[in-house]
Amino acid sequence: MSASASDGRADHREGPTVPVSPGSGAAGPTSAAREEGRGRYEPHGGPSLARIARLLTAYGADPDTELVRLLERATFTVAIGDADAHGKNISLLHPTPEHITLAPPYGAVPTALWPRLRPTAAMLVNGRTILNEVTAEDLTREARHWGLGSQRAAATVRDVCERLRAAAPPPARDGLDLASLMTANLDGLAGHDHRTKDRLTSGTPSEPTLHSTEMPAAMACVGSSGDDIILPSSVTPPGPATERDPL
Repeated sequence: MSASASDGRADHREGPTVPVSPGSGAAGPTSAAREEGRGRYEPHGGPSLARIARLLTAYGADPDTELVRLLERATFTVAIGDADAHGKNISLLHPTPEHITLAPPYGAVPTALWPRLRPTAAMLVNGRTILNEVTAEDLTREARHWGLGSQRAAATVRDVCERLRAAAPPPARDGLDLASLMTANLDGLAGHDHRTKDRLTSGTPSEPTLHSTEMPAAMACVGSSGDDIILPSSVTPPGPATERDPL
């Protein structure tokens, strides 16, 4: 059995009840936020990485391993520019009645390929609200707040960045594709100046290029088969209106 991090449900099978957080704070999302479909986002009262980390620490068979996997997921989210990694796109599996484990990633969308979509992170990283401003140090500090050792956290972030860089094909010469996006974001995580926001300010095509092999290769770096991935070709690009929430 599984439940997404924003379901607000508990698993009542045999064994201890494992609550799945309705939000990062005690109050959770407001009724208005739920009605508007924003209750799954942390800035509107949705789940936080810290809340998920607390559940994994309390009920994971190997808490440190689970926290490493969560940090890998967070690093991947920053690297591909996915501002839609909200509570319904993270699930917890129950391999036994007593334990939970982080489910493989799914529903990933490189939302940064569309500059009209809001860049606000669905789940904050070390308090940062703008996804493309998150640094490797932010990711390490976030994981330290969960209880993961600083050296292991820093090594995990470096490892994921190296694997993603190796998996990415050469960036396109014209326009912006996932490879270009990942390269820019990985450079930013490494402390260079070329961040997503700089790459998206001029000449971005209305239809971003994403080859069918790129996302599965990237997802494989964080433990997914890539079978359940939302590609830009399957998402309706936003219209000419002002900034919108991702999806």
